[in-house]
Amino acid sequence: MPVAFTAPRLRVFVRSLRVLTLLGVCTNISSADTLRMPNGERLTGTVVSTSDETIVFRSDSFGLLTLPRAPGLVIETGPAVSTAPIPAPAAAAATPPATPRDGPPDPPPGLVQKALGLSDKWSAEVEMGLMFLHSEFNMDSYSFETTFGYNSPPHEAGLFASYYYQKLDDTVVSENTQVAGRYFYHAPGRWMLISQADWERDRINFVENRSNLIAIPAYKFIDREDLRLLMGVGPSYRFETRLVPAGPGPLLSVDHDSFRLALYQVFNYKITPALTLRETFLLQSDAEDTGNTSIRFVTSLRRMITAHLSINLEFEYNRDENIDFEDQSVRTLNLMTGYSF
Repeated sequence: MPVAFTAPRLRVFVRSLRVLTLLGVCTNISSADTLRMPNGERLTGTVVSTSDETIVFRSDSFGLLTLPRAPGLVIETGPAVSTAPIPAPAAAAATPPATPRDGPPDPPPGLVQKALGLSDKWSAEVEMGLMFLHSEFNMDSYSFETTFGYNSPPHEAGLFASYYYQKLDDTVVSENTQVAGRYFYHAPGRWMLISQADWERDRINFVENRSNLIAIPAYKFIDREDLRLLMGVGPSYRFETRLVPAGPGPLLSVDHDSFRLALYQVFNYKITPALTLRETFLLQSDAEDTGNTSIRFVTSLRRMITAHLSINLEFEYNRDENIDFEDQSVRTLNLMTGYSF
């Protein structure tokens, strides 16, 4: 039976309609249907009409659709879903840039680099100090060393020179001079080539002239920024002239040369950013006569005081066994102050 709207009832209906409309606007909520497709996809929207053959569906994404009835096409009427605009997610806080690993800053350019305009691939260092030597003669000695280096991977080269002397009553009674050139080639992986040529005059031990030439492959068993251990074996050549007594007269010069087998080892350990331990070991032996053998072992501890100033403690042991000369072993201890340019 049709409902008769009297004036009071009409006013109540209009007020109720306004309230419902206002609630709908304020909450912005609408009833949502879901249409599940045979392939499993779901469309949200409103079912307009259905029949045994078709479904008329107003999709939120594709508008008005008329779909034939098919197996798997199911209407799912869900709860009311708010259609209020979803606020955009807050922008993620900017990730702070990664800070570099803590460590000492690179030293500023030295005087030589500034004066000559050289890059940081070049380096130079001068060391001076006292040397305490124990051999046939026990005297306090003075030492002076200088090193020039170049490092541009895979190439690493250096030039080393040292001068030691002993004084007795303000008179230089003996001296030792060494000059050595070294070249390392770092091959891909852990292999490398070590070549070294050195010349020495050791009047402390009556060596007028001594030359060594080494070219051997080596393998880096440990190769880290703070720790390196490498070892190599290969051929070497040695030539020397010694002064030996020949009766009551002056000393006699005797030459001796030999092809040898060399064992070379280098160990570097950066204990702290300012404290470094370095050790080198060189054994050379005549392949045909093991009595012709020499050993040189050097270990040093360096403490950086500033970016350029350091204190170095160095111990060196030399032993020479040769059938033409008397066995000789020398131990030296150097305490030096160094400055890198």
